[in-house]
Amino acid sequence: MTFEQAMERMEQITARLSDGNLGIDESVSLYEEGVRLAAFCDEKLKDVQRKITVLQEKENG
Repeated sequence: MTFEQAMERMEQITARLSDGNLGIDESVSLYEEGVRLAAFCDEKLKDVQRKITVLQEKENG
């Protein structure tokens, strides 16, 4: 899964949860999926930040 796909899925989850038409079990399941996706995106962003830092350090010698 790419960062963009995860973000898109989180948007879908947010929209469904905002509807207010879900049962408690489905709401909790979607919430849990959203938490996992947020952690995935956070890790992806940290990876990018580390790469940028390495590149900047190489550039600055």
